[in-house]
Amino acid sequence: MPTLSLIIGALVYDFRSTGPDPGATALPESARGLFWLVMALSVFYLALVAIAVLAQPFLPQLSPLELMQRSNLWLGPLQGLAVGVLAAFFRKG
Repeated sequence: MPTLSLIIGALVYDFRSTGPDPGATALPESARGLFWLVMALSVFYLALVAIAVLAQPFLPQLSPLELMQRSNLWLGPLQGLAVGVLAAFFRKG
C-alpha cells in the first residue's frame, strides 16, 4: 500500500500542478536511468516474493508463516530500496 500511495500521490500532484500537457514527452531523458533501475528492482523483488512462496513445499520443516517471516528479513529492506528509488523517479520525472 505505501508504494501504491506514493504512485497515486505523485500522479495527482503532477496533474494538479501542471495540468494535462498534450505536448509532453512520454519520459524525460534524465529519468530514463531511474526508470530502468526501478524496473529492475521491482522485477527482482517480485521474483524473490515468488521464490519465497513457491519454495514452501520444498521446505517441510518450516510452516508457511515461518517461511514468510524469515523471508521478510530480505524482502523488507529490498522493498524499502525499491520504494526509495521509485520516489526519486517520480521526483525527477
